[in-house]
Amino acid sequence: MIQRIQSIFLVLAAGLGIAALFLPLSHFYEGFQLPVDVAKLTKDYPFMLAGGLLKVAALISLIGIFLYKNRKHQINVVRIAQLLLVVLIGFAIYMFYPYEGLKDTSKIVANAQQYVTKYWACWMPLAMLLFNALAIRFIKKDDRLVRSSDRLR
Repeated sequence: MIQRIQSIFLVLAAGLGIAALFLPLSHFYEGFQLPVDVAKLTKDYPFMLAGGLLKVAALISLIGIFLYKNRKHQINVVRIAQLLLVVLIGFAIYMFYPYEGLKDTSKIVANAQQYVTKYWACWMPLAMLLFNALAIRFIKKDDRLVRSSDRLR
């Protein structure tokens, strides 16, 4: 049913994904304007791709709520959202982490502190991943409960 705990976790995951796109501290997407400026597009494509992955993962988490009648299908859909979030996190680490010139550990710590404080919305995909994992756990628990009650009949 929709009022189960896994639905709350999926709503939280979708809400975090949507909120991360609109928070001013997030830099997943800096904007897209028409007419298309090719130089700006090549500069902003990492932001657009990260924002697109985040939107799709949030949408899939939201769709997963309404698949409560078929729990196996619901688990598979939420796992697809998790896969997209892992790809997003890997892509964000690859594209947004400045690898060059960071041989000094004090610079690495300063960069890490900047991302924790200034760009705190970048951590929302990790929270979404956690909420999706909790939703899968409770969907499986619900499935075991239904199967055990079917055996008693």
